[in-house]
Amino acid sequence: MTTRKVHRDPRQGIGWLGLVVAILGMAGCSRQADPVAVLTVEPTELRLPFPEFVDLGVTLEPLTTLPPGSEPKLFLHLLDEPGSVIRTFDQPIPGDWQVGHRIRLQVRLAQSALADPLEPGSYLLTAGLYDLRADRFALKSSGEEVARLEYQIATVTVPVAGSSLPTVRFSEGWLAAEPGYDRQILVRRSLAGAGPATLQIGPLRGPGQLLLRLAPAPGVAQDRIEIRAGSDSPRVRLRSSCGGFEAEVSGDPGVETLIDVPATTDEVSCDIEVAPNFTARVGVDGQVRSSAIEVLAWRAGTEVE
Repeated sequence: MTTRKVHRDPRQGIGWLGLVVAILGMAGCSRQADPVAVLTVEPTELRLPFPEFVDLGVTLEPLTTLPPGSEPKLFLHLLDEPGSVIRTFDQPIPGDWQVGHRIRLQVRLAQSALADPLEPGSYLLTAGLYDLRADRFALKSSGEEVARLEYQIATVTVPVAGSSLPTVRFSEGWLAAEPGYDRQILVRRSLAGAGPATLQIGPLRGPGQLLLRLAPAPGVAQDRIEIRAGSDSPRVRLRSSCGGFEAEVSGDPGVETLIDVPATTDEVSCDIEVAPNFTARVGVDGQVRSSAIEVLAWRAGTEVE
């Protein structure tokens, strides 16, 4: 008896129902998610020398509601090539997410004086919207989608560093530099105890502004903070020798302060005194810490009103 091979159509093995499911699955994979907002930025070309900062205006115009309980955040990635993220500048979305209501953010991109400078060259700046529970959302943008739901929004030029760069010197009371926790905060300097302690940056030529970002030192938990008598919340007093600046700011994470430097005829160095009203014991040895500096950067040419 002769046996004859029968060549089946591969689709017959899954049946018509399976074929329909497969087709629908492929269609679903290829279909782009509907955008939840329109994304625009200004400017689209930025220059970021070391150790300076620049502002980027971002506008989101919601097109649809988000899932209940969503806490959307804007991520910004600096890429030296597609897929290679070297810096991040993530920001929470302020206010309520409402269809037809424009949300405007001012995002600061900085080369912190505490960290190593970027290599000179041209970089891509990309952005997207995400939620820790719902992953990323699609956006409508004029920029190219360079990765999944991640859109090119600007180019960033890092020039060759000049011959006279500001340097930072720390007084006693500061702990050694330690690594940050991500590619947004690269290096931190913490206070041992409540201080006060001083940092000095210069030479600078005003007018201009210093950007200072403060946060509780690593390991300082909110429920273990000891606040000095007469205060009901963690605060940090700041004083600058440049322009007579003095302010008291919140001791909460990620607090940014701009310190004006008035016009000068000669180069100056600015002494900034940092004095928290709180401390906490951290680690197995109970080391006393308080506040930390996460970003220190400079912007020249801003007239002080």
